[in-house]
Parts: sequence; structure tokens; C-alpha cells
Amino acid sequence: KVFNQQQKLCVLANCIELLMVDGVLASAEQRFIRDVGAGFEICGNDLRAIYDILLLKNATSVLDVRAAPQSADAL
Repeated sequence: KVFNQQQKLCVLANCIELLMVDGVLASAEQRFIRDVGAGFEICGNDLRAIYDILLLKNATSVLDVRAAPQSADAL
């Protein structure tokens, strides 16, 4: 069975997230992502968008409650 476009994006997003788990995307890992993306016919802009979204999703340091406003008045 051939993956449809949404399935390809899902598989690739999961691969990227797994490769990012150590906080470093090594050159071999970047090459792997580009190769899989090319094989799935996913353009570079879509690869970058997936990467950027995963960076945002995993940036949990922005959720540090000590840095958050204590009340709506602080906004």
C-alpha cells in the first residue's frame, strides 16, 4: 500500500521528533530527513514547517510558571 500525503507527513513528523529527542539534529540525521522527505515527495518548505512546529511544541521552557504573569492585571 502506498501512503497518502497526510500519512507521509505524519510519518516524517514522527521521524523528525524522534531524531530531535536528544536536542541535537546531527548532519546524518538531517540527511536522513531530507532523503525521506524526497522519497515522500515532500518539499523543503514543508520539512521546515514541520521542524519549526516541533521546535515550538517542545519549547517547554516557555511554560516556566515562575516567568509567567501572576494575574491578568500583569498583562
